Amino acid sequence: MNWEEKIISFFENELDAQEILDLQEAVRMNEDLSKMMDEYTQLYESFDNAPQVEPSAKLQSRFDDVLANAVKEKSSKAMVFNLNGFTKVAAAAVLIMVGVFVGKEYSSRQDLNDLNDQMADMRYDMKSLINDESSTARIQAVSLAHNTQDPDSDMINILIETMADDKSSNVRLAAVKSLEKHMQKDFVRVELITALNNEKDPAVLIEIIQQLSRFKDKEALEPLDKLTKDVELYKFVRDEAHLGIIQITST
Repeated sequence: MNWEEKIISFFENELDAQEILDLQEAVRMNEDLSKMMDEYTQLYESFDNAPQVEPSAKLQSRFDDVLANAVKEKSSKAMVFNLNGFTKVAAAAVLIMVGVFVGKEYSSRQDLNDLNDQMADMRYDMKSLINDESSTARIQAVSLAHNTQDPDSDMINILIETMADDKSSNVRLAAVKSLEKHMQKDFVRVELITALNNEKDPAVLIEIIQQLSRFKDKEALEPLDKLTKDVELYKFVRDEAHLGIIQITST
């Protein structure tokens, strides 16, 4: 069983406890596996409640063309899965391409000559999506901010609020990843450090630890030290906090 099959089996509840721990450790150590896990997490969370979106005619046409080509290229490889697995793999490709096209559609609008109007339009869409019941819609809201070259303070604050308060760990994780682009802002780092004390999901917590460690923010040392001593945390989270302290304090 390869790693992609193991990830699918994880979401199908087909792995035992040791296999789950082995998978989590592999995902933590391998960036490609981490990205794959993120994609499948978003996919499985959104299967039953994906929102209905009306794309523009141009967007629909381009999407249909690329999807047709993608199905041809992937069809032989996808046959290694059972029918249920193939459906989910194909759906994952669809969701990923939709996210790409949404970003491109915003960046290529020809009828918006005024940059301020475009930003206001994106901000409105983000605020609408972030309040949706669907976690997929809320992840789309985060993607809008992530794909914006220079998001304003309102959009960054929405990301911060989402990181702190969203009920879905997948949405919170997406918000944390998007905030990495804004680590040079003091208030963003302050909020990430605050999240170290409040976040309970291991994947989200590790992403916050890694971002603060890469930035070498010494204000994070005290909460990181507390994490290393929190026996209620998984050992790999405590170990990550310890590595973070070493990274921040190294020259």
